[in-house]
Amino acid sequence: MIEKREEENEEREKEEILTKLDVIGNGGWFLWKIFFLCTIPSIFNGLHLTSYIYLAEVPVHWCHVTELSESNWTDEQIRMISSPVGSNESSCEYYNWDYEMISKMNVSEALEEYGGENSNREKPELIPCSRYDYEKGLSSMVIDHDLVCERTALKSMIQVSLSLGKFTGAFLFGVLSDKYGRKLSFLLGCLIYVVSGPLVAFAGNYSMIVAGRIGLGAACSGIYNSAFVILSEIASKKKRAALGILYNMSYPLGQMIIPLIAFFFRDWRTLQLIISVPSILIFAFYWMLPESPRWLLLKNRKEEASLMIEKIYSNQVKNDDDKGRSDVMKKNGGDGDDEEQVMREMKGKKQKNGSISSDKKNFQTDKKNETGNETKDEAEDDKGKYWKNVCSTLNQLVQLLKYFELRSRLFIILTSWCICSLSYYALALNVDNFLTNRYVYGFVTGLVEIPSYVLPLPLLKFFGRRQTSIALFYLGGFALLTILIIPRHEDVVLLFVASVGRLCASAVFAVVILHTTELFPTLLRNTAIGCCSTAAHIGSMSAPLIVDILGAYAWFIPSTLCGIVTLLAGTMIFLLPETKNKPLPETVEDVVKAPKSDRIGFHQICPSDLRH
Repeated sequence: MIEKREEENEEREKEEILTKLDVIGNGGWFLWKIFFLCTIPSIFNGLHLTSYIYLAEVPVHWCHVTELSESNWTDEQIRMISSPVGSNESSCEYYNWDYEMISKMNVSEALEEYGGENSNREKPELIPCSRYDYEKGLSSMVIDHDLVCERTALKSMIQVSLSLGKFTGAFLFGVLSDKYGRKLSFLLGCLIYVVSGPLVAFAGNYSMIVAGRIGLGAACSGIYNSAFVILSEIASKKKRAALGILYNMSYPLGQMIIPLIAFFFRDWRTLQLIISVPSILIFAFYWMLPESPRWLLLKNRKEEASLMIEKIYSNQVKNDDDKGRSDVMKKNGGDGDDEEQVMREMKGKKQKNGSISSDKKNFQTDKKNETGNETKDEAEDDKGKYWKNVCSTLNQLVQLLKYFELRSRLFIILTSWCICSLSYYALALNVDNFLTNRYVYGFVTGLVEIPSYVLPLPLLKFFGRRQTSIALFYLGGFALLTILIIPRHEDVVLLFVASVGRLCASAVFAVVILHTTELFPTLLRNTAIGCCSTAAHIGSMSAPLIVDILGAYAWFIPSTLCGIVTLLAGTMIFLLPETKNKPLPETVEDVVKAPKSDRIGFHQICPSDLRH
């Protein structure tokens, strides 16, 4: 009887806390305070996401010829004789002349005999560079570590390492956040940020840069995800969607700020330090951010949740009461008796809303006596839960692959996520291949992402998930393929077309995520999204390799490849069923045994109502 009463009181306390949390999360100063405390740190993620195009700028480079350099030849003169592409473009090879003999000749005679247009000498074989010289006036990771030509892949790994860090951080910080709290996870992300950023700036070798970038990526995931969960678990259902969209805009804001900073600070180490040091301020946010009340309740820390919510709720209700009392006084003409009546009513309402069972302290005393005996059991329970979760995840993966319908949906959605991520990041990093102003390019790619968060909303309302995805995939794909017919020197036109592709890639990503949640049953939905997130990370890690390595063969290959695979993704979406205005599937049977019109297949391309 006592245990039942205890459970009822605890459940009532929990309901009271959640009710007050809904009031707090529906608006007011506290909700906006949480929003800004969560959003501002996430802007740093946008800074580091595209800092790569400024930190690792590729200068014009050519082979170093020691004999001619020591003879005081100018860079232009050396390249006229040694470089197969002359003195205007980069080169990874040079002619195997007898440079010791040439260095003893008069410069004018040597240029005329070996480098002049009228030279009758047969060109010798080309050999790879052993050292490089670079154009003057630039500061870049590429120059410090010779990340050109056959070492281009090492340059790409600087950005791949950031994506790898984000991938591992998303998993590790997710576990930490669930076990030890969102706030502690946020703090750990801040610590890694503060260490990793300066580590990159002061790195003495390539390995330290990669290690620092992995740390930055992990910190990005830790701070972004922890802050987003805190915001989501405080905001009410009514406000959650709008705040989520606004929160995501922290990324493009960071991408728009970084080119402004990079324009004034051209030294790459200084730039890295400037975008890293302010992250120390995020520590102050840690002390101002509350722990998620829902997480506290989940961990049976009701007293902490109650005290925190009660304090915030009482202040917010007090402000609302003052406003309500003022309105009532105006309505009743300012009568003193009415004022006293209003005060009595509001006081009674506060006591009703703020009441907490007096039996709570007795129950807490009993629990404290039991804590020592339960610690060992809790540790064993945690271990058991871990292996239970592992087995559950493996079972869910088997279920996803067991049935043709689920297997086919998963393949198409995995491909779509990977292609969305690949196009999104490849277009953000492709500035060197387009030869546009990198500062303008970086700003514009961030700017066009902002409307991409609201563009799908009216399309989804009128056309549904499937048609919206197809339209955005096709528009973005055709835009990128038109780059093939645009001359490389038309930088403004290239920037516009690339921006259209970037806008579509960002917009369709949001639609694909929504479509994914509606295509899989509740029991497998989280596992499916986890698999898709992995595919997206594969796309983001592939992007710098495609941009740098394939772009070295031909400047239009990265954008063309993105255009082709984007059209492929749009074509594959034709096979998926529409999920607009349809109930979410709860079980595997709901998907596998659904009507033919709600299953994957070529009949989705030409439905029966159109064939007859």
